[in-house]
Amino acid sequence: MRLTTPPPIPSSAHSLRVASQIGCLPQVIAFAQRALTDLGVPVSLGYEVLTALDEAVTNVIKHAYGESDEGTFAVHVWREGERVVLSIRHCGTPPDLRQIPPPDLTSDLEHRRVGGLGIYLMQRLMDEVHFLTYEDGSSETRLVRRVA
Repeated sequence: MRLTTPPPIPSSAHSLRVASQIGCLPQVIAFAQRALTDLGVPVSLGYEVLTALDEAVTNVIKHAYGESDEGTFAVHVWREGERVVLSIRHCGTPPDLRQIPPPDLTSDLEHRRVGGLGIYLMQRLMDEVHFLTYEDGSSETRLVRRVA
């Protein structure tokens, strides 16, 4: 979905900007874990939310920036009533969901084609997954999970 301008991030959001490097993934997950705790997200949901975030961030690092160390991305975490929202914003190449095949969940592991499993997992773990593209060239993956 292409939107005119990115919506503002709430001032109460926990925010982190990091280099688009796979080595930053532990820092992102630790940051999000602290934010979820601060926001009162039950530990029982935290693992699922962090797994979805891991997939989303890995997609940005590997695909939006082509594993180049040149880019950065921002992660924002906030609560909207009964929901927790995680936003990953970047200026890399947005995903073309038409080019991502659905995952093969039935073939033997050694015969499965690669691709689509991360998005499938995000969609299974979260209540909402949005891939947004803005006219200024930035993109956002937004993950939403009901927590109460």
